Amino acid sequence: MVRDSVAKRRPGPKPKGPIADKRRAFTTRITEETRKRLEQASVDSGRSISQEAELRLERTFADDERIGGIAAYRLMQIFGLAKQLIEDRTGKPFESDPSTYDEVTEAWTAILEKFRPKGVQKRSYGSKGLLSRSLGRELGEDVAEHFANIGHAKPSAGQPTKPKRKAEKKR
Repeated sequence: MVRDSVAKRRPGPKPKGPIADKRRAFTTRITEETRKRLEQASVDSGRSISQEAELRLERTFADDERIGGIAAYRLMQIFGLAKQLIEDRTGKPFESDPSTYDEVTEAWTAILEKFRPKGVQKRSYGSKGLLSRSLGRELGEDVAEHFANIGHAKPSAGQPTKPKRKAEKKR
């Protein structure tokens, strides 16, 4: 009788000790370049390669959720790609070149319009419409200020930063 070369292997013994039920084996194939990057990241962080890979996978799921789901995450990727393509054509970063900045914001607006839900939107404010005329702008400025403060993005010197809002008084 000839055995298949792809016969199932028997699993090894169940792990013993405190890690018995905490982790499960996961085998995958990656490129040599990705392996080297993962090894270097594990050395830099002091984690094992397995711990580093798991942490990075967990971060991608957390990012998906934090940003508002996979659809919002993909939209951010589209924005990033549009920014990069425009910077490649102008040869200047949008953070410091007003013309490139204008081109990027026009592209982002066009992208958002492509995702606009079907139907007519009245620009009404109040209990059945938008919360306020400036809510989107205020929240956008707050988010930009937050990221500027943690070093992920830096507003240009010519852009005024919005001061922190005082807590709203209860009516």
